[in-house]
Amino acid sequence: MFPKRLRELRKRQGLTAKEFGSRFSLAESTISGYETGARKPDLELIEKFADYFEVSVDYLLGRSNSYIDQPGYSNDKNVSNEPEVQFIMRAKQEMSPKAYAKFLKLVEQAKEAFDDEED
Repeated sequence: MFPKRLRELRKRQGLTAKEFGSRFSLAESTISGYETGARKPDLELIEKFADYFEVSVDYLLGRSNSYIDQPGYSNDKNVSNEPEVQFIMRAKQEMSPKAYAKFLKLVEQAKEAFDDEED
């Protein structure tokens, strides 16, 4: 599961294997090896990858489907820990950019509909 998750997260960031590798002083071939399962990074590097993508190590290793370690927790100290905010954050991480844009449009339309009811 690690190879698939690493590739998925890298692509969501819009990075090539070469660009991603350069952030960790790793060759493109090393990243490719991790993404195909031909190579395995050490625990320290896995932790760095998890921190970079702001996901839990368990998520990256496929031991959890949750991006974060526990409900209501955010890796970003500036983000609210309210469940509704965390829901939106998870949606952003789990959806493609195109799907997330549609999701936000639906949320905006729903908000406008409820705002209209209040008038």
